[in-house]
Amino acid sequence: MKIRKNAVSGSFYPNNIKELHTYFEHFNALSQNKELKIKHPKAIISPHAGYVYSGLTANEVYRCI
Repeated sequence: MKIRKNAVSGSFYPNNIKELHTYFEHFNALSQNKELKIKHPKAIISPHAGYVYSGLTANEVYRCI
């Protein structure tokens, strides 16, 4: 499998892995008590702007799969 290098690390998402984990821990904490509205979707559409702008929404979408 070919793994692509992080092209925009430090721009659209943190360059530091610990900071990146902190983002998702925060998103998961905010989503923890929310019940998923859709279970087992056939497809998702996820935003992909900087995590500071769309990370929470993207996290919610990926929780559905």
